[in-house]
Amino acid sequence: MTPNKETGTKFEVWLELLLKRQNYQNVLRNIEFHQSRYLYRQVDLIYTLNSDLVIVEAKYSSNGPIKNKFRNGPIERKTRNGPIHLNNLIDQVMERQYFVGGNKSVIVTNSYFHDNLINAAKKYNEIFLIDGQDLTKMWKKLKGHGSINNSIKNTRITEGDSKADKVSLEMLYK
Repeated sequence: MTPNKETGTKFEVWLELLLKRQNYQNVLRNIEFHQSRYLYRQVDLIYTLNSDLVIVEAKYSSNGPIKNKFRNGPIERKTRNGPIHLNNLIDQVMERQYFVGGNKSVIVTNSYFHDNLINAAKKYNEIFLIDGQDLTKMWKKLKGHGSINNSIKNTRITEGDSKADKVSLEMLYK
């Protein structure tokens, strides 16, 4: 596992524990939602809030804001109607939310969001942003010690923490 991948996994594990400490229900991390053998989406975290399925996209940054545009250009995703091209993070999150049947999406970072991402997210009532300042408030409210970044770096991960659990959409909604 690369250092960046390890830090991202630690951030996801840390968020999972934070959500559970706040008594969110059905918190699952690193889930693959399958519609068929080759048609699936990976989700960093999910939880239920009342009867809503909430999708969480975790974005750890050690060097500046989280931007909306992808660094390496558009990405292609398979759909039942053929491939689609996604140009930015907000489109990717919304496409993933619709794919898995989620009601809301939350993008979380330990850092902060670039204005272009904030403005793009405002176009959707279903997307919420939580930045490093918000996380620090949550952390302190739960009596967390030290900075969130130190806590994330000190989070222990085990071998299985980076592997995705596979879930069919039928299993989730039964």
